[in-house]
Amino acid sequence: MFIFRGVIFILELYSKLFEPNKLIGKFKSMGEMPNAQTIMRRTISIAWPRVVESFLISLVGFIDNIMVSSLGTYAISAVGLTTQPKFVGYAVFMALNVAMSALVARRRGEGDRDSANRILKQVLIISIVLQVITAGCLKGAGDTKFV
Repeated sequence: MFIFRGVIFILELYSKLFEPNKLIGKFKSMGEMPNAQTIMRRTISIAWPRVVESFLISLVGFIDNIMVSSLGTYAISAVGLTTQPKFVGYAVFMALNVAMSALVARRRGEGDRDSANRILKQVLIISIVLQVITAGCLKGAGDTKFV
């Protein structure tokens, strides 16, 4: 019952925070504004794939720990040490994704489709180059000899 009340409280708070008139403030509305429930539904429909992705990435680390738990504390420590850099790399690529989304959305909003496509191509090239560099560094840092 307590959890249900907490969820209701969060939804009510969300509705108050994302009230359309509060969101636009002193800016002039360019048309009919959707209500708070519509904004919440749209936000959730946009965000759920990213939430699932983050959950699955965390789940991989958890399953890695379960798989090596029978091998001892050194194996668990090794999985923990390798999980952290994975999340740092994930954060870098997420930041790149957020920047690209903002720039492309702005260009599309301005009606400049060519610039939006150019930005998208540049970010894809940067992502591929960063992934190749990261893979090269990790391959070079790996030790193939077993003790």
